Amino acid sequence: NRLAVIYYLGRISNLLFYCLIVYFAIKIIPFYKMPLMLLAIMPMSLSLASSYTCDVVVFGLNFLWIAIILKLIINNDDYNKGDIKYFVGLAILAFLMPLTKSYILLLPLYFLILPNKFKNLKSYIITILTLILSALIGGMLWYMSSKGLTLNMNSTVADASSQVSYILQHPLDYLLVLLKTFFVKTPRLIITMIGVLGWQDTRLDWSTYILYPILIYLTIFSDNYKFELQKCQKVVILITLIIGIIATYTSLYVMWTPVGNGVVLGLNGKYFIPMMLPMFLLFKQSTPKFDYNKIVPFVIVMLILILFTSELSLLHRFYNITPNLYYKV
Repeated sequence: NRLAVIYYLGRISNLLFYCLIVYFAIKIIPFYKMPLMLLAIMPMSLSLASSYTCDVVVFGLNFLWIAIILKLIINNDDYNKGDIKYFVGLAILAFLMPLTKSYILLLPLYFLILPNKFKNLKSYIITILTLILSALIGGMLWYMSSKGLTLNMNSTVADASSQVSYILQHPLDYLLVLLKTFFVKTPRLIITMIGVLGWQDTRLDWSTYILYPILIYLTIFSDNYKFELQKCQKVVILITLIIGIIATYTSLYVMWTPVGNGVVLGLNGKYFIPMMLPMFLLFKQSTPKFDYNKIVPFVIVMLILILFTSELSLLHRFYNITPNLYYKV
């Protein structure tokens, strides 16, 4: 009984921590509050948030990281003492993010903050070096604490050292592997990102997979905050996303996939949830396409229905309340 209590208290604590971090991220972010909310409470996001997984911290810290950066970007004046707390927050997050699965893929988004917002180039360079140093310290602590704990995730068919050698010896073939994986696996990645719950065997209603991208589309293009990224900032985001996707694909190719396999195995949409909000920024427009005040009530109603049907899917899966509705992926 005590173990059961400890177990569920741990899951509840994880969920409360996630809700707290997401609350501050939504509060700080100057625009895209609705798209961020949709990402944060997707069925897959909530399922992970209430489980024993470090994805809770990965998602929460990265949402907060992007929110603070966007808060600093919209400042039309030079940064002053009032903004110091946000830069301190970025330094703390730069330290913590490498400690969560060594996840540093979104750290380059700091360069969305342009040098002309600082009093001089020296201030800008000092800030960058501080963030880099914070990330390096966090990364070193992770390396020291996890040294010797690595393992082959799929030892029956995968061989990490041989796979790395294959990639280095056949770079063009590996490029084709990446391209093929992108086109073949993307539909499944979208489905597993929105939510395949339980032990990856509880698929949601098909209407959820169709409706959720539509809701995100509506919230992106109804955002009425008058702001648009510069071309150089969009280039930073695009490069960051490309590197992040390649790094994620490569890590699964090395640790999970048979040597020389034609596609990357072990991919799951949850790995790309932190990258979605930066991708949404590429579509930010100063003039909205839809009426925000009309879109919000519709999105909220649909979201409640989606979460309700998702809970029913879990009940069908684990408690078999309606056997005829139980189905696998």
